[in-house]
Amino acid sequence: MQGSGPATTPGASEQTAGDFAGLPAARSARDRTGIWKAVAGMAVALALAGAIVSLDISRELIHRTHYMGHRIALLRKDVSRLEGELALNRARLAQARKQFSEQGRILRVLIAPDVASFTMAGSPPASKASAILSVSHEMSGAVLIARGLEKPASGQSYQAWWVSKGAPSAKAAEFSPLANGTATVYLGAPPQNAHKVECVVAVGNAGEDSASVTGNAVLKARLAR
Repeated sequence: MQGSGPATTPGASEQTAGDFAGLPAARSARDRTGIWKAVAGMAVALALAGAIVSLDISRELIHRTHYMGHRIALLRKDVSRLEGELALNRARLAQARKQFSEQGRILRVLIAPDVASFTMAGSPPASKASAILSVSHEMSGAVLIARGLEKPASGQSYQAWWVSKGAPSAKAAEFSPLANGTATVYLGAPPQNAHKVECVVAVGNAGEDSASVTGNAVLKARLAR
C-alpha cells in the first residue's frame, strides 16, 4: 500500500509555517525592548552619577570659596597693617629729617665765628630754671640751651620771644622740655637794628597765635646793644 504515512492537509502546513515565521519577529521585539530598558537604566545611572559628581564639585567649590575668602580677609588685614606701619615710618622719617635739619642749624650757630653767648636768669630769681642763649648774626639764628624747666600744664608750652624797644614782639620758637627739664631749641634770628633786645621765655597756651608775650615769663636775657 503506497503512501502509508500520515496525510497532511494543506491548511495545517500553512498554519505551522506561519507560527515559525512569527518567532524571529517576536524575539526581535523583545530584544529591542530589553535594549531600550538597558539604555534607560544606564541613562538613569549616568544621571545619578552626574548628580553625585556635581554635588561633590559644589561642596569642593564652596569649601574653596570659604577658604579663599578667609585668605583674602587675612591679606587685607596684612595690607592694612603694612599701610599703617608705612605711614608711621614715613612720619618717623619726616620727624628725623626735621630733627636732623634743626640739629644742623643748631650746630652751625654754635660754631659760628661771630657767636655770642648770654646767660638767661630765672624769673622770678628764685626759679630753678636757667639757660644759655647763643646768637649768631652771620647764621641768622640763635640757640637756647635750658635746664631746670618744669613740665608745663596740659595745653600749655614754653614760648621764646624776641622783645625790643620800638619794634613788635616776635615769637622765635615754641617747645616742651624733656623729662629731665632740659631743652635745646633753635630760635629764629633776633630783630636787626633794634635797641634793647631781650629774649623772654614764657609759659603760654600751646599753638596760640599772639602778637606779644603771653603767660608768665620764666627766663630773661638782654642782648648787649
